[in-house]
Amino acid sequence: MYLINTDCSIEPFNPGGILAWAFIAKSIAGSNKGREWSDYGISGRGEGKTNNMGEYHAVIAALRWAIQLPQEDRRPLIIQSDSQLLVNQCSGRWRVKDEKLAPLRILVSKAIQRYGKAVTFKWVPREQNTAVDRVSRLAYDPPEIRAELEQMRASRHREVIEEMDELPW
Repeated sequence: MYLINTDCSIEPFNPGGILAWAFIAKSIAGSNKGREWSDYGISGRGEGKTNNMGEYHAVIAALRWAIQLPQEDRRPLIIQSDSQLLVNQCSGRWRVKDEKLAPLRILVSKAIQRYGKAVTFKWVPREQNTAVDRVSRLAYDPPEIRAELEQMRASRHREVIEEMDELPW
């Protein structure tokens, strides 16, 4: 069995920032018991990007990792997230109402079918998901990403000032 924690971050603001995703997978049974894998990346930026999209991107990345496991190493997955929306939608308890999330939910379903073993989604409090949150933030470390974040912050700051100048003081 594999226990996979997923998370995302979006900086410098939500919506419209830079989406980073991450997962940490731990083997808790089988021939590779005790092994751990992790990965992270940037999956989008700009207008229309939201943290909920990033939560889905993290799960999709984790499922892509699992699909690449040799058939003999595939075991049931427990995917843990601090996003109640993601967990409830991927478990089938909630409908996907957001048209931007619907295609991502379909990708999750297809990836689960392709994996071919049981996949369970479990909600965990944010305090129990801090390790994978830290991993997601590693995606912001490259200098070019930090520069882009600063440029986005400065641009937003200018927009707020311009809006305030138009107020009838």
